[in-house]
Amino acid sequence: MNLFSTLMVLIFFAESFWEIRLYSRLSQKAPTVRQPVEQARLAKVMRLERRWNLFSWLLVLAALILPEHLFMPLACVLVLCETLVVMRLDQEDRRLS
Repeated sequence: MNLFSTLMVLIFFAESFWEIRLYSRLSQKAPTVRQPVEQARLAKVMRLERRWNLFSWLLVLAALILPEHLFMPLACVLVLCETLVVMRLDQEDRRLS
């Protein structure tokens, strides 16, 4: 692995920890949400996170068995998607605060 791919992996791990933190905060806030529109939006974000979590593990496993020339594009896509999911969770967390 070169420096860039190592950096991508470290960024992915950092974002994963941040994602877990946001998911747990939103899970704690979920029972206190009373408005149906907010409940639906929160449920949609939580569902997105659960699906992404499963899919990202499949991508991580695929990245481990792929050769280096395929690992880099997959790692970049993985980090990009992880960033988008974390941004969505963070927006929902800020909106509910």
